[in-house]
Amino acid sequence: MKIASTGHSLRWYRPEIDGLRAVAIIPIVLFHVGYKRLSGGYVGVDVFFVISGYLITSIILQQLDQNRFSFKDFYLRRAKRILPALFIVLLFSIPFAVALMLPSALKEFGRSLIYVSTYSANFYFRNSTDYFAPSSNQIPLLHTWSLAVEEQFYLLYPAALYLLWRKNRERALLIIGIAAIVSFALSLLGSRNFPTSNFYLLPTRAWELLLGAIAAFLQRESSSASLNKRLVANALSLAGLGLIVYSVFALNDQIAFPGAYALIPVVGAFLFILYSRSNSLSRALLSARPVVYIGKLSYSLYLWHFPVIVFARFLQIGKDIYVGPVSLILLTGALSIASFRLIENPIRYSKLNRRMLVAALATASCVFLALGFSISDDTDFYKTYNARQIRFLASLHEPQYEQNWTKCSNAAIDEPCVGGDKSAKDEVVLFGDSHAFTLFHTLSDELAGRNKKLILYTDGNCPPLLAGENQHYADDCLARNRRIFEAIAQDRNVQAVVLVARWSWYIEGKPFNNQRGGIGDKSSEFLGKFESGSERETLVSELFAETFDKLSEIGKKLVIVDSIPEAGWNVPRKILTVLEDSGKQRVDLSYDYQTYLKRDQRFALLLERYRMNRNVDIVEPAAVLCRTFAEDKCSQTLNGAPLYMDDNHVNEVGAALISRQIVDSLMK
Repeated sequence: MKIASTGHSLRWYRPEIDGLRAVAIIPIVLFHVGYKRLSGGYVGVDVFFVISGYLITSIILQQLDQNRFSFKDFYLRRAKRILPALFIVLLFSIPFAVALMLPSALKEFGRSLIYVSTYSANFYFRNSTDYFAPSSNQIPLLHTWSLAVEEQFYLLYPAALYLLWRKNRERALLIIGIAAIVSFALSLLGSRNFPTSNFYLLPTRAWELLLGAIAAFLQRESSSASLNKRLVANALSLAGLGLIVYSVFALNDQIAFPGAYALIPVVGAFLFILYSRSNSLSRALLSARPVVYIGKLSYSLYLWHFPVIVFARFLQIGKDIYVGPVSLILLTGALSIASFRLIENPIRYSKLNRRMLVAALATASCVFLALGFSISDDTDFYKTYNARQIRFLASLHEPQYEQNWTKCSNAAIDEPCVGGDKSAKDEVVLFGDSHAFTLFHTLSDELAGRNKKLILYTDGNCPPLLAGENQHYADDCLARNRRIFEAIAQDRNVQAVVLVARWSWYIEGKPFNNQRGGIGDKSSEFLGKFESGSERETLVSELFAETFDKLSEIGKKLVIVDSIPEAGWNVPRKILTVLEDSGKQRVDLSYDYQTYLKRDQRFALLLERYRMNRNVDIVEPAAVLCRTFAEDKCSQTLNGAPLYMDDNHVNEVGAALISRQIVDSLMK
């Protein structure tokens, strides 16, 4: 996350602001490498937004006071600060993307490069991915969305502030405050009605930057404090720091964000910036030299950490090279220090000829823009494959080996997806996480000729469980589920409810290890503060019992789909890697059936309680995906073609096998 000047261009330098940057970047990196306890680590971005608004406003106001503000100088400083380090990261990312990504993913990488080069990456990712989706850790430039938000803010805000200062200086703070309130209100509205746009776009993020601007205005007006006021300021700055730390541990990827929850880290940063004084404890804590140094590295750390994590994941999938979290952090740190010392700082404080610098930066932008168009248009120019790989890649474009994620991947209570026989009266509800979504199209086809309408309710990383409103582990996922269960109960046409989820993942909390070198993408954030499998099993058991009791009360037939066997590695990418070896005549990605049983044992024991209930049918996907195509093995391919689209989601071929099982249960 790029922040404005460190403050050296101001009349004073506040080392604790660099320390606050460290507080922001450390949770971001740890969150992305997979430390579950920091389930709200992503709020570091919001802290950066507040810091940016504060520093930019402080610099502009100081220069306006001295009557020496220049738009040309402002944007040149921003370009020197932001672009050189970004270009180095892009330069390193391109060859790794070419070497490690499938053609379809490489094409998307090229498209993202276009938008990064034009400072509009947030618009691209808003239209293509959910930031918290499991697949997001396979998008190397996803983190640049926040750079785009700040760049767009820098494009608009200085001119607005300049006009306010010249035309209506006395009301500038009031007008900025009103703008912040409007933006926050829009964010509250967006958190429920347009969550993806709400997350990525400037109008619903501007209030965070503007709150930093308000802090800059208020600080100008503050005078030397009395001892009593100093004590209050000390308490408020510590409270601000506490709010940030609390949000890092208490929030998670299941809440509607930003919105009301974003107030916690944003107000925390605001309080710290405004009230940390020269003699405050909070200032002393964050002015320690190691903390300040990490803060100075924060932009480089932010730029490097996500591509490093993504490409390390690709190495694990394709080359069986595992890079652990500690190694990822150390590698990110080393690259950040190198780029900070060799690129970022030297260019930032250089006295290079302006015209030459602008020309060089503009040329680099155009080069990356052209590369983005070239990669997205013709990946074959950049990658070479043998004949077997070419045939395999061609087959992946056939509909049965794909999943259309653009529609229905978040079918909520207000906007469910409808399939099957849409004119039928009898309804079947398919309710669950992204595993439910992967079954929707094939199950819809199966029910279309059986006079059954199919209604889909789905949300990624959210199992179809019900929790009481007062339970301490309830979150937004479970709150949304309550509304869905109420709708099911009130709809008399619903004859059956099919529950589908990645059950064993939620209970264990850890990625799946297939014991053949394949380890799943990420840990589950659901019930993220509960680490042990036994504790999570108890909680899921409680939630499942409440869910079962609720559905039993309303008299609907219940079909529970047991855990779909996970693959442990991205199956198409793994097949492509295996096919590199021309000596291998057969692709075998199967693993021992006992490995699946061990993974699923906690949920299987839970299901035993309901097997004898006559209103319950249990579907076991392992019956068709394991021990069917290979003895005592769970298969990931059928005749050399994949049954999965990644490391855990079945494609249309795999989904069809499971959907037939579900239909058999529904028709009993």
